[in-house]
Amino acid sequence: MRRFALVSPSPAVSTGQGAPTSNTRPSVVSAGDGDTSANRSKPYDWVLGDDDLHAQAIPVLIGAQSFADGLVVDTRTFTPLADLAPALLNDSGATSMQHMAVVRDFALEE
Repeated sequence: MRRFALVSPSPAVSTGQGAPTSNTRPSVVSAGDGDTSANRSKPYDWVLGDDDLHAQAIPVLIGAQSFADGLVVDTRTFTPLADLAPALLNDSGATSMQHMAVVRDFALEE
């Protein structure tokens, strides 16, 4: 798995055997905003895997919520924030914060 910061998402980030691919849908926060820059205006960050890993993607479960396409974590808007403990309300707005956290889950066999 590789983490990339992209200027704009596209269905195919790169090609070739084992190359990371995109699910064409950005990860989303509970409010429906998939942008990951500090001011939440650009979709820079994605968690991408190759086709084999993408086939193992499962929803992110946090508390009683399920996020089918993953989650962009913004502590300023996520509710209930207690589900992200020990995160604090203004963690995502900290000085010098440039990107939100992006979470995707995959079911891997041992």
